[in-house]
Amino acid sequence: MAPTPTSPDGRQPEHSPCTWSDSRDTSTSEERLDLSYSGSWMTVRPKLTAACAAIAASGVLVGCGGGTQTQSASSTRATRATATTGTTATRATLRQGFTAFIAAARAGGRTDLADRFATAIASGDHKGFALFTVPSPAMAPTMLAGDRVVGEPVAAAGPRRGDVVVIALTTAARTTCGARTGTARQMKRVIGLPGDRIQLVPNRSDVLVNGTRYVTKGATPNRPRAAARVFEVPPGKLFVLGDNRRASCDSAIWRDPYLPQANIEWKLAGVYFPPDHARLLK
Repeated sequence: MAPTPTSPDGRQPEHSPCTWSDSRDTSTSEERLDLSYSGSWMTVRPKLTAACAAIAASGVLVGCGGGTQTQSASSTRATRATATTGTTATRATLRQGFTAFIAAARAGGRTDLADRFATAIASGDHKGFALFTVPSPAMAPTMLAGDRVVGEPVAAAGPRRGDVVVIALTTAARTTCGARTGTARQMKRVIGLPGDRIQLVPNRSDVLVNGTRYVTKGATPNRPRAAARVFEVPPGKLFVLGDNRRASCDSAIWRDPYLPQANIEWKLAGVYFPPDHARLLK
C-alpha cells in the first residue's frame, strides 16, 4: 500500500471506508470495513462445514451457516492478512481466541456476556453477536489493524460515553471520508452525548466535555484544527472519535460532525484474536 499523502492543510486525505483496495487503488486502508453479509446477523460457525471453516479462518465478514458469501476477490485477499502480532488465523487459533475472550469477559465481570457467547459458539445459534476484523489503525492502540472483535447489540438505553461502536456513516461523513457507497461503516468511540459541549484540547488527547476533562487511555493527540472548535451536540446526535486521532476520519473533520444515534449498529465488546490479546474493550 502506498504511503499516506497529506492535503495542503496537513490533514490526512479522504478515504473510502467501504471497500478493500485493489492494485489500482493508491489510497490507504483507513477506515475500510467490508460489511457484506446476508441476513440480519453476521455469524461464524467454526464447527460446521469446511466452507464455513474457511470463512472463519479468512476473517471474511459474511454470514455463515444460513447466508451466502457476497464479496470480491480483493476483499478475500485483504482479509486473510494476519493480525499485527503475527499470529496466523487458523481454525485452532480462532477457537483459542473464542476461549480466551470468554475467560476475559468472566474476569472483567461480564459473566452474562461470557455465558451468552459460549452458548452461541457451542450451539451455532449466533443471533445477538457479530464478528469483525479491524481494518485500519484508526482505533489504535485500543484495537490494532488485523485484530478481530466481538460485537453485541447496543443497549436499549442507548450508547454510553466511551463505548466503542460500529456506525453507519451519514451522507456528510461519507463525503468527507471519500466513501463510494451508502453501506460504509466505521469503528469509533462515543465521546459526546446529546446536549454535550465538546472541545478538543490542543496537542493532547484530552477532551473537554461540558468543561470537564475526559481522558481516553492511550489515545493520540487531537488534530490541531479541530481543537480550535467548540462542538455542541444536538438532541438525538453523538460526537465520535477514533483513538488514533490524526489517522481517523471522524466527527472532528466531518462536514457535519454529528452522528444520529440510530446510525450505531453494534457495540464492540472486546477483542478475541490474537488469543494472547483477548480482552474487553474499555
